[in-house]
Amino acid sequence: MGKVWKSLSEEEQAKYYKEANKERLLHSQQHPDWSPSYNYDKKRVRKRSKASTSIEDRCDGALYLTHSPDAAASCTDCSG
Repeated sequence: MGKVWKSLSEEEQAKYYKEANKERLLHSQQHPDWSPSYNYDKKRVRKRSKASTSIEDRCDGALYLTHSPDAAASCTDCSG
């Protein structure tokens, strides 16, 4: 597609730039409060699976990362 675009003359490309500007103006008139930040500014919120909390529940409420090496070795869920 890039090859086709580059093969067009400047006059032919100007048609498309002009059309894009018309569409941009039309969109801004139809949606005056719209901002690109509505789509691109928000971070995705990752959802944790239930499996990540099940180890905590099986380890008597202690977090896996807070286990001492001896406690982790004796915990069947954490040592495997």
